[in-house]
Amino acid sequence: MHKQSFNSIPFVKYSLNGNSFVIIDAIQSPVLPEKELSHFAKKATDTNLGIGADNLVVIQPNTPRVLGSINEAHQYWEYPPDLADANYVFRMFEPNGEEALCCGNALMCIANYLQIEYQVPSSRIVTEIPFQEPRTLSTGVTAETGESWVLFDKPSRMPVRLGDPAVLATVSRSLQHLCLEVDVHYHEVCHRLELPAYAVFTGEPHLVVNVDHVAHSEVPFRELIFAPSDIDELEEVERIGRYVNQHYRNVFPEGINVNFSLVMPDRRTIQHRSYERGIHKETLACGTGSVAVAFVSRFVQPALESDITIAPYLSAKENLPLFGVTNEADQWYLHGMAEFIYEGQYRRDYLDAGRSLAVNL
Repeated sequence: MHKQSFNSIPFVKYSLNGNSFVIIDAIQSPVLPEKELSHFAKKATDTNLGIGADNLVVIQPNTPRVLGSINEAHQYWEYPPDLADANYVFRMFEPNGEEALCCGNALMCIANYLQIEYQVPSSRIVTEIPFQEPRTLSTGVTAETGESWVLFDKPSRMPVRLGDPAVLATVSRSLQHLCLEVDVHYHEVCHRLELPAYAVFTGEPHLVVNVDHVAHSEVPFRELIFAPSDIDELEEVERIGRYVNQHYRNVFPEGINVNFSLVMPDRRTIQHRSYERGIHKETLACGTGSVAVAFVSRFVQPALESDITIAPYLSAKENLPLFGVTNEADQWYLHGMAEFIYEGQYRRDYLDAGRSLAVNL
């Protein structure tokens, strides 16, 4: 990455399956003061007046000084956590400036960047920084294929702060269940549907709806989600995602990612669409959502292969590479191809202005 000048903020832009990130490398030294990161996220993700991306990502060294500066600015913890086994700290910010918990795609992009910039083939990275007990994940790049990967622990039930356990029915040690009542539009007519959904935490909170489990006499739900006939039907995932986040706020006070899955006849491929809570729209792909979909699908259909291919519906239409999710015992490997797009400098004097300039170098 280009060295920082006094009047600019160096960045790189990455994408994985169409999920795009502006990445700031703060490993050697801070690029921005801690309290300015949220503000810069709004500029960095703005397609019209900024660089343009789904999220801003910051990679920092795992040192007491870094953790102390985070806590001084945000008071996330009573005392900074002991994370001695980690190499780096992963930070991700939503377009509104709020700090997110985790992102599988961004972690795989970080793995690719660390390999190229620092020749680091694998590392331990702290995630879920806003939580009282952040989690450390392993990530890296497979030399033979060039694929990035993230190793997730076994998915778990929703943390209490993210999902009301009084409403969510316990299914197993890792899963909860909720039947959603939502308004769905089909051929310009509004229908009330019941969507059976599983709630699971994979570093981010997710609901997973298997479209084949939705029955309605007038709405062919599988075709509506995975074979929409026009642009209006294509937007139904966003409508449902917004509806759930508005009408079920009492259950999911910090929002919820809403996923739709379709298991294919080969029992190893799953089509996937995902509405993301922090971006408030459907994205081309979602890494933690892919793990959630694979985990729920194997719970519901134990005969599924342990090596699963996730085919994000929108990115597949753009002929982008597919995801892989591999289950080994209680560990779940997410792997995919991260793509470096470009690097540039963001002019610091535009950070507080009503306009911005990103120069592609």
